[in-house]
Amino acid sequence: MAITAEIKKTATGTGYAVVGVTDLAVQQVRNVRTELALKNVQTRVQHAPTVAVSRGLEAAGRVEETYDDLAARGKKLVERIRKQRATAELVEQGKATLSRTKAAVTTVRRGAGDTRTAARATATTAQREADAMAAAAKPTVRKNTTGTKTAAKRTSTTARKRTSTAKSATKAATTTAKKTAGTAGKATGAAASKVGD
Repeated sequence: MAITAEIKKTATGTGYAVVGVTDLAVQQVRNVRTELALKNVQTRVQHAPTVAVSRGLEAAGRVEETYDDLAARGKKLVERIRKQRATAELVEQGKATLSRTKAAVTTVRRGAGDTRTAARATATTAQREADAMAAAAKPTVRKNTTGTKTAAKRTSTTARKRTSTAKSATKAATTTAKKTAGTAGKATGAAASKVGD
């Protein structure tokens, strides 16, 4: 159990460190952009590749020295993103989408079961009446087929109602999924603005 906890701690710390490095890199790029805007642009552009490489090497050296600091920075950023309203809305919208999708699947499954049951009942009624008609004779055929017509109509009605319900549930699930996609875009934009702060 202790080994599992240690592995989880190491993996989590590494993930936070990666986020921290990314955050630091974005901050450094923003700082360089600000410096470039303030100083002679032409001279800085000529030296930009050298500056970028040297700063990259400096940052790599600092990464080795400040792994724990970067992990803490990454953890802080992740927690800020988790706590923001857009992220919470995305989670809630995702739950709603999942719930509606499950409901649509259940509705379709039940509708298919009800239709199958009604079709079997119609077939059984038709078989019974066909046997009775064969025994009774032709003059009574019309009289004996009314039960089959009624059962067939009931099957048709059941199928139509269940299909309508399934269509409605599927449409609701689709609408909710579209809302979730929009919410995900907002959450992504809000999270991206936090990187490098």
